[in-house]
Amino acid sequence: MGFKCIFICLFLSSVALHAQIARHQQLTMDNGLSHHNVFVLLQDRDGFIWIGTEDSLCKYDGYSFTVFRHDPNDTLSLSSNKIRSLYEDQDGVLWVGTFYGLNRNCICG
Repeated sequence: MGFKCIFICLFLSSVALHAQIARHQQLTMDNGLSHHNVFVLLQDRDGFIWIGTEDSLCKYDGYSFTVFRHDPNDTLSLSSNKIRSLYEDQDGVLWVGTFYGLNRNCICG
């Protein structure tokens, strides 16, 4: 009887641990995503999640979003808010493809 109890406790502990590891978080506009149309995702070498949307580039650090947008008064900002592609090269440089051009690291790093 004691062996069965120990086995059941270990089994339930294993299931509980797996459930904690397997849980996920839904990222929406309610918690900071800039737009519901997402075109591209990238996880960089530092673990940040980059999300290219119809309206901006969003950087998610696991807790909150930082949003990057085109600013016509800032030549270092994104060339467009419509993000179409993301790529991190072997040197860790983030390349952002927008509707109007390719951006290298802009203000995103």
